[in-house]
Amino acid sequence: MADPKGVHSKGIQMQKGDGASPEVFTKIAGITDMPTINTQKSTVEDTTIDDLIRHYVHGIGEPPEITFTLRFYTDDTSQSSLVTEYDSETESNYQVITPDSPSSTYEFRAIVTGYGTPYAGINELLQQDFTFQLVENDNGDIITKS
Repeated sequence: MADPKGVHSKGIQMQKGDGASPEVFTKIAGITDMPTINTQKSTVEDTTIDDLIRHYVHGIGEPPEITFTLRFYTDDTSQSSLVTEYDSETESNYQVITPDSPSSTYEFRAIVTGYGTPYAGINELLQQDFTFQLVENDNGDIITKS
């Protein structure tokens, strides 16, 4: 058996859909990190007076909130479209494409819930954070993988 090989992060992308049919996705420029997108279910306590320990059952799904850090590019339309989406309070389709072979695509719907002013330390490039709240897609899923 061959030794397993890790996959380098070089080439990972986050893309934003245009909402057309068929939908065209555009790479969001300048992403410096790719946080994990965790889908999880809430728990509901199901303990009765006769129990010796607390009991829990699964509740409904909890869409995650994620924050991406981007290099701040003043004239980049892929970044300014995120501000427009925040201002107009619209949902959009997004996808994360990983550089494994064959590549995996994770699709999700989200709203931009916040962004910050550009910031940096001494002698560093400006960066900016954007926060997304994932919402249920047309299939009732939070994230789909293809």
